Amino acid sequence: MKLLSDIAARERRRVVGLMSGTAADGIDAALVELRGCGSGTRFELLAFETVKMPERLRSRVLELCRTEARVEELCQVNFVLGEALAEAALRVIAAAGLGPEIGRQLLVVFDQCVVILGPVES
Repeated sequence: MKLLSDIAARERRRVVGLMSGTAADGIDAALVELRGCGSGTRFELLAFETVKMPERLRSRVLELCRTEARVEELCQVNFVLGEALAEAALRVIAAAGLGPEIGRQLLVVFDQCVVILGPVES
């Protein structure tokens, strides 16, 4: 967790935010630069991209909303969706004219977040 606290302590940080709406038809990716912390945090949007969700993945994600969805399918979709999110992150990084080295740092942070157990503050 030291890596995350080191990043949070920096005066300026570049962060990629990723989301998909309930239609699961695309992934929105925003690359922002954050300055400061707490209520004094300021941001600048560096790049924004919407990446179309592959139709097969979209169907699988929506199938998981059914009450009879299986845990095995959830686990499989988790990995495929993770790859799609990573691709969207790398695309918005490239759109900002930044090199792939920022993407490698981003993936390290993502790996650290995956192992967090218990409640996480948003």
